[in-house]
Amino acid sequence: MTSGLRQWVHQVVLVLKEKSVKNSKLVAFVLDILTSGKRRLEERKKKHKKPRTEEDDDFPGREQIKFGDVVEAPPKLIAVPKAFKKIQDASQERLRLQAVDAYRKRKGWASRPGVQLPPPVTTSPFF
Repeated sequence: MTSGLRQWVHQVVLVLKEKSVKNSKLVAFVLDILTSGKRRLEERKKKHKKPRTEEDDDFPGREQIKFGDVVEAPPKLIAVPKAFKKIQDASQERLRLQAVDAYRKRKGWASRPGVQLPPPVTTSPFF
């Protein structure tokens, strides 16, 4: 509710109290407007604060373990082995090696690990 509307509602409540209005519906409506924000806030607080029960804490297979207790560890997960590369026949392997050699010649380096650039060309300054 905006501050202007809130002030208007308070003024209406004061007038209603002074004149002791008999229309209870109007009084109830005005009071409802005044308390709706508080009620909504309380409902939101209640919504987030759920009462904790012992049933929530009691998960199957979960025991209360205190500091210093010796416990048994769960079984280790087994790592699934990687699938091996498809074995190529000799002709395909030869084609692959030729393609790798051609690529390396184009790029200008002989082996993969590390970058082996040619030494920088030094030019003497012209004075």
